Amino acid sequence: MPQTKTPPRLETARLVLRFPALEDVPAIARYVTANREHFRMAGPARDPNYYTELYWAKAVADIERDWREDRHCHFLLFDKADGLPVGRARLSDFVRGAMHGCNLGYEIAKTHEGRGLMTEGLRAVIDYAFGPLNLHRVQAAYRPENLRSGRVLERLGFVQEGLARSYLRVDGQWTDHVITALVNPGWKEPT
Repeated sequence: MPQTKTPPRLETARLVLRFPALEDVPAIARYVTANREHFRMAGPARDPNYYTELYWAKAVADIERDWREDRHCHFLLFDKADGLPVGRARLSDFVRGAMHGCNLGYEIAKTHEGRGLMTEGLRAVIDYAFGPLNLHRVQAAYRPENLRSGRVLERLGFVQEGLARSYLRVDGQWTDHVITALVNPGWKEPT
């Protein structure tokens, strides 16, 4: 079911969550560069181009195309106080049919950890996933040693389902991840 409307814009008390635009590219490149080491242990090994404006200018178009094709939904989290990006949240790999689910990925800038911003932002993203996107299940995985991430998911109501051995390649190594999920109790059959 391809998306045809304008990409979503969500707001919380302290954040604006929206798709990146071309005018955001310099700020995004600064954000990922400033947090390069911070995110190294949580994500895949990145090509040096990932930290450039050229990469993000192309990514902006890809992000909107993926949303229109009902594959992913990629939000930047902007701090209302200064208008700068402080995090990202991505609903990815949509599966419709018998599952109606997706994966959730997220990150917050080192300078903004411990303020509850990620929990606040993810609540809005999950409401969007369970509302307008009408997804039934959102799955999230985190490394067992990443206790902060585990606490965020727990606060949001995610339930641990198990440990996936050698689940994702992070910083050049296959790593174990705790698998969690949240199910939409109000899911409705698509019309």
